[in-house]
Amino acid sequence: MLRDILIKYKKSILYILISIVSMFVEFVIGYALVALFAANVVLANTVSVISSAFFHFFFVTKKVFARRVGIKSGVVYTVTFFMGLAIQNFVFIGLEYGGFSAAMNTMLGYAAAKMLSVGISFVVMYNIRKYLYSKI
Repeated sequence: MLRDILIKYKKSILYILISIVSMFVEFVIGYALVALFAANVVLANTVSVISSAFFHFFFVTKKVFARRVGIKSGVVYTVTFFMGLAIQNFVFIGLEYGGFSAAMNTMLGYAAAKMLSVGISFVVMYNIRKYLYSKI
């Protein structure tokens, strides 16, 4: 039974695992830039997000969607990357205007809002990417 579930959801599970590793890569790069090189946190965050996006793009395209890394797959990933960013920001804006502004200004509140925004974006982007990659 467990084996059947793993086989049925293999691509989704692989996407989740690659995404988790990508988040770890993002954290390590950002932390290293700040801790070892005293980089500005905004610069470190920008470099780490872009770096992890390249990592995620390469492995998701090849391993999950079984597509060649090229211009078409790059366009699909880039467009959906910015869609995901917009979704995450809309979740934050919705929470802020929904009366959760004070709670989000705490570390725990921010972490909860971030997890919610990433979770929603993750599900939506996976399905959109799955559909778009099937068309190229």
